[in-house]
Amino acid sequence: MSSMKKLLVTGCVSAAVMAAIGSMSVMAEDGEYVIGAAMYDLTNTFYVNMMNGGDEAAEDYGAQVIWKSSEGSLDNEISIIENFIQQGVDCIMIDPIDAEGVKSVINEAGEAGIPVITMGNLVETDYNVNTLYSDYDDTYLIGKMIAEKIGGEGTVGLIYGNSGNFVSDQRQAGFEDALKEYEGITLVEQPGNFDANTGMTVAADMINANPDLKAIHSISDSQTYGVLQAIQAAGKSDDILLTSYDGEQEACDYVGTGEFGCTLLTGSKRVGYWNVKVAYDLASGEKLDPMQHIASYFVIGDKLSEQAQALVDSSELEESRILNAEEGRAAFDDYSDYKPAQ
Repeated sequence: MSSMKKLLVTGCVSAAVMAAIGSMSVMAEDGEYVIGAAMYDLTNTFYVNMMNGGDEAAEDYGAQVIWKSSEGSLDNEISIIENFIQQGVDCIMIDPIDAEGVKSVINEAGEAGIPVITMGNLVETDYNVNTLYSDYDDTYLIGKMIAEKIGGEGTVGLIYGNSGNFVSDQRQAGFEDALKEYEGITLVEQPGNFDANTGMTVAADMINANPDLKAIHSISDSQTYGVLQAIQAAGKSDDILLTSYDGEQEACDYVGTGEFGCTLLTGSKRVGYWNVKVAYDLASGEKLDPMQHIASYFVIGDKLSEQAQALVDSSELEESRILNAEEGRAAFDDYSDYKPAQ
């Protein structure tokens, strides 16, 4: 398997961030750092896997993570964070529902000397570190591969998550911008709500309304599974190229069988492990750049192998970032670059 690249941590945060990070942390009775995690959801497969990966990191680093779900409510999220502040946790991880809506409570945490991580969403305060994915750039390249595969002509579907969600917006924008370069392509779009049932319903409607549909890109594996069911039910498996994002192990299997052309792997368990590792570093007083990115990989099947190689040849994609389905499955929970030094 292609070797995983170690995340490089460079630079320093602002003076205000360091004031928050450098203050004395409240330790649990057993000496472990306590990390509070305010999550959007804890029932979606991505978040369950993320929590499992985070718990493995906590065990490896000697920390404790308190996982709480806001159930998609900004008010709930703010309340959870305020409770973490009152408890005096050592670091807070936030999956922001609204980047602007959480700024005030992040400032409150920072002023209390508690460092904050905002996961997958760009939030700009003096007190937080952003842990991000290369959503725009990676989805742009997926768009280019699809466009080249279909000869730059035809109707293509995009099923995004929700408008206003940072991850969804970035992935949507990258795909749209790629297809704008091909005058012969018509793009049709619908939200899938990061949900398999919604993805299936939306895809069925899209297929019925566009009998000439050549490809669908769905921006999250969790909803792509439903899109696949809709394509199969319509008898269009040989006619519609399906691509996805997240790199869950089931999605890698679908790449291997040819049912997905590709999935972009961040890996929810890797994401969870990495975020808890970053939280531990902050709780320990490490100086981190406020913009952190996790390495991502393209899990490519036979349908898009030629187009992926063309991107390598044009220096738009590093060959080391291309994995086959088996390598993708292995990379899903490979934390070797983020584990503590032995």
